[in-house]
Amino acid sequence: MKIKEIFQSLDFKNNKIFNAKLGSEITDEKHIVDKKYVDDSFVYSTELSQRYKDSITIERMTDNDGKTLSQLFDQLLFGKVYPKYNNPSSFVFNVTCQNVVPDNNNRFYNGLYNRLFIYIETVYNDRTYNEDPTLTINGIQCQLVEKTDNRIFCFKSNVVTDITNVVFTQKFGAYVGVPKQDNYGEDYNDPEFQIVKIINTNFTSDVTRRLIRCNPVLVSPKRTEEGSPSFSDSSSFSAFSFSFTDGTTEEIRDILIPEKDFNRLKYVFLTNNDNPSESCVCDYNLLSQFTNMESIEINNIKYLKAQYSFGYCFPDSDGINKIGLYV
Repeated sequence: MKIKEIFQSLDFKNNKIFNAKLGSEITDEKHIVDKKYVDDSFVYSTELSQRYKDSITIERMTDNDGKTLSQLFDQLLFGKVYPKYNNPSSFVFNVTCQNVVPDNNNRFYNGLYNRLFIYIETVYNDRTYNEDPTLTINGIQCQLVEKTDNRIFCFKSNVVTDITNVVFTQKFGAYVGVPKQDNYGEDYNDPEFQIVKIINTNFTSDVTRRLIRCNPVLVSPKRTEEGSPSFSDSSSFSAFSFSFTDGTTEEIRDILIPEKDFNRLKYVFLTNNDNPSESCVCDYNLLSQFTNMESIEINNIKYLKAQYSFGYCFPDSDGINKIGLYV
């Protein structure tokens, strides 16, 4: 029986050995090895290659698990380098602000009604125009009021009292030019650029850095007489403006001026709908009258205390019945 097994496992004519049991450790160059040992030695398959499909450091090394070392070296040394297709980029190049404050010099007043005009340009690169973009501020869509060559867009906002979450959204078309070529001179069309793509860009910081953020002046209810300013009732102060209450007595008001913006204090006459009067603007800087002003902090904002008499104020035939103070 033993002799029979030997003859079944040996082919002396063709020098073949069948059913040989080989050791798991190869220590001599003349040892016979089985196919699995050879495959395991020359086929790349590790815990990392099984976990990660593609290389995280070399872009062209993809689908690495299960490849032979020869295939991996060919891929590394002579692999195809695909051309790069570039997505569009958009940027804010101008922002203007309108509010009730004359010569506001692009000041955005927190808590007051501001209207923004935001100018955005798109560089399409390897994409194409598909449809007009949109812009939202605080989730409210702005109006596209002007566009040039489907490339430059001007948006007008609704009145806003704060600037948060400015999002520009645009849908782009597929690449339509001549295909780019890889390092072997073969045409390559990036599949991602064969379909439309929607890109959202948050421009909150780009918009705010182009504006001067200011806190409004706070104005007290009417005081009965001039004297030391009182701010115990600061919660009843109004922002920016006050209405004429009684033309028979002087309009004496305590004023809180934001210390951060302490460089001017002017006032303007307003109509019922808060439109500034073009003919009744005080160009005189009231700060020149105040010295050694005390400071106070309200809601984490530092203010300087002041008091001013605006004299006797009467509503006129043009509908002017308010005064607005601004820095």
